[in-house]
Amino acid sequence: MVTLKLLSALLPILMGFGVIFGMQKYSEWKHSPRGVSPSYFASVALLFALFLSLIFSEVWNKVSKTNALMTEQANSMRALLRMTEPLGPDSIRVANAVKNYIQKLKEQEVNDDMLGGSGYTNYKVQSFSKKTFQEYYLIAADNNYFAGHNGMQQAFYTELENIRQSWFERRELRKQHIPLTKIAVLFIFGLFTQIAIAFSHIGNKNALRATTILFSLAFASAVALLAYIDNPHQTSYLVQIDVLSDIR
Repeated sequence: MVTLKLLSALLPILMGFGVIFGMQKYSEWKHSPRGVSPSYFASVALLFALFLSLIFSEVWNKVSKTNALMTEQANSMRALLRMTEPLGPDSIRVANAVKNYIQKLKEQEVNDDMLGGSGYTNYKVQSFSKKTFQEYYLIAADNNYFAGHNGMQQAFYTELENIRQSWFERRELRKQHIPLTKIAVLFIFGLFTQIAIAFSHIGNKNALRATTILFSLAFASAVALLAYIDNPHQTSYLVQIDVLSDIR
């Protein structure tokens, strides 16, 4: 997977060199034009920039949603602790369940790196599973634990469902990646832009090389960044796991 991402980042540069070579050969043809209006380059580049911005927006929205779901889980766990505090010593049971859940959640964030390297088909080997919720549900089903406080028990169930739903949504987000069709279209638009830039400077070899390579480097950097943040769980600074540290 790492090799594939590296190759995808290098491809725009290779495409740029290919366009330069092809355009230089074309310029040697006696019927080749001296140049093309820069306005053509602008129209093609606009399509490329628009499509690239839409893909980046999609990825950043996934990162934002991932962090929002993490915050939702943290808020629900705080609610579980606060609502059971009046139970006195019995509230320790909930505190231990919350502590165990946080530990498993942090372990899972570390395991995502390994899952990303081996592929998402190995998702079953993760340490975090539905059994992690078992202690929560045992507490929620214990009528004696809530000492007849039906409202507290119902609120406990509500917050527990929020935690479970948020975690499963985050699990699905781990599996989501940019479709290959979108990546293919991005490279096609990028190639057209490289050709448009080259045509705009076909009468000046130095300008042709400089502008095409400059765009190719920017194109490669964008693809590399896109591949890097496509899975926020493999980019630790993008995941706001610190919200779990102050749950008490």
